[in-house]
Amino acid sequence: MSRHNDVASLLKAASTSFPDTLKESINKAFAGSNGFEWLGEEINEYIWFCERRLAGLESNLPRLGKTVFCLDRLKSVADINHALARLVKPIKDTPIGQEIAAATDSLAAVVDEIRGHIV
Repeated sequence: MSRHNDVASLLKAASTSFPDTLKESINKAFAGSNGFEWLGEEINEYIWFCERRLAGLESNLPRLGKTVFCLDRLKSVADINHALARLVKPIKDTPIGQEIAAATDSLAAVVDEIRGHIV
């Protein structure tokens, strides 16, 4: 049961990696940015996919004993998060790029920690 509780609390931490304030900052940063509005939309879509995968894992936490299922979900989150980090690489020196990079780094660390509790 301890392992289950550890993973549950880590999933809660992971779900806060992309706060609403960051999403609002992304929308403001790319609104009317001369053809780069698509980048803000794309970033928010990647964030949405990460959040959906994490929610799916959290709702299926009773299946924690099914390690393959959990690891597959975690790999999916890690892959999407990594793709997001690559997407924002060209803007990493901007304030919004730094905020997003910090969020992706934070999520990557939590995913690794969750993986350690499952395996």
